[in-house]
Amino acid sequence: SGVTIACVSNGKGVVAADVVSWYATSVSGSGSLVVAGTGWTAWDSSWVLYAPEWTHLRGFVSALDNAPAVSMSSQSVVVKDAGQILGSCPNSVLTWTSTIWAGGVIGGRVQVSITKSLLASGPALKTLRFGTVMMVKQGAVLTWQQGNIALADGANLTVYGSLLVNNAGY
Repeated sequence: SGVTIACVSNGKGVVAADVVSWYATSVSGSGSLVVAGTGWTAWDSSWVLYAPEWTHLRGFVSALDNAPAVSMSSQSVVVKDAGQILGSCPNSVLTWTSTIWAGGVIGGRVQVSITKSLLASGPALKTLRFGTVMMVKQGAVLTWQQGNIALADGANLTVYGSLLVNNAGY
């Protein structure tokens, strides 16, 4: 279907499932989407990782390694401004066909696979965090058009396809 799931402005969402398949996913402003596996262990994992620092839930890490994985696919993904897409369950795989990354955070204990294109555009900081492994698959293209990309907290970006860097003005 042609449905777009969007978290905008201060919108926050948690999706808990074993398999998620959306046509389009978009986060912008300071919107945040957490993708988790099923059950209370996955929910607890989401809270342990992403609850505000002042809450008592931070630091209960015993549930993290047992949280069930999620498999998420989306044909079109847009992350911009200070928006966030976060995964909370280890061994989860997010497979995105075409992605526009114009700021914000992609993070969590997940593997993100880009199968066709990733456009890094706009001046806003683009950050991979929290142990994310992003792979631009063979045959896919990462076009770094503008702005900085930061890797933090054990994140990794590997390009098996092509990397095109716009160096105009430098």
